[in-house]
Amino acid sequence: MKAIYQVVIAFLILTVFSSSSHASSLPDFPFVTVEESASKNVRPDEALVSFEIIAFAQQAEPANATMVATMNAVVALTEQLGIAPEAITAYEVDKRAKRQRDDDYNELEILGYEFSRSVSIKLADLERYVQLMEKLLTLDHVEGIGTQFSSSKRSEVEAELIAEAANKARKKAAIMAKGLNVELGSVFAFNDSGSFSSFFATFGLSDGYGNTAGISVTGSRGNSIFIPKFIEIQKTINVIYKLQ
Repeated sequence: MKAIYQVVIAFLILTVFSSSSHASSLPDFPFVTVEESASKNVRPDEALVSFEIIAFAQQAEPANATMVATMNAVVALTEQLGIAPEAITAYEVDKRAKRQRDDDYNELEILGYEFSRSVSIKLADLERYVQLMEKLLTLDHVEGIGTQFSSSKRSEVEAELIAEAANKARKKAAIMAKGLNVELGSVFAFNDSGSFSSFFATFGLSDGYGNTAGISVTGSRGNSIFIPKFIEIQKTINVIYKLQ
């Protein structure tokens, strides 16, 4: 019995050491984390139009034929508008059997087959955007049409916003340090791609740091098609400063 107890204790000790190896101790210096954002409204000059082609029939062959015919109609439309073939991205075809269900949602006999395919068209300018949308809206078997507007100057704008957010973050950290009667030290870590959730997870802390960033589009889709006057580009930076 004593030998069994020794084995159990040894196993528990190994388990503790094994678990502790996955999480380092916190940095051995005081630090402060800050998060700041910067945004700018810019006029869009690019767009990514996405939609889905969906066809259904009792038999697989006519459903597939309908989907192929609709895809050909989309390609013909882009050719008519002078949109380059490389601007079109068509993803893999998905085939699903649609079954009748009883009151308990048990699947019964097959009612037919649904073929679907996601398609996106990238527009390098917005001159033909309205024409493209008007035609897509009148095509049968085309669903879920959506547009993501962007700017060809996005990289330049984002670089400016990162610099602005970084400057705001340092000022905020300095104010916090002054309020705590400590001096702000050097930068220990920073990123502009999200919070420090994964970083602090390596130190055994819970996921408690959030971040909001992205693009908001001013405009709407409906029967009246129009291009938004501006889109908002936003960048958020997270910085960890050492405290002296």
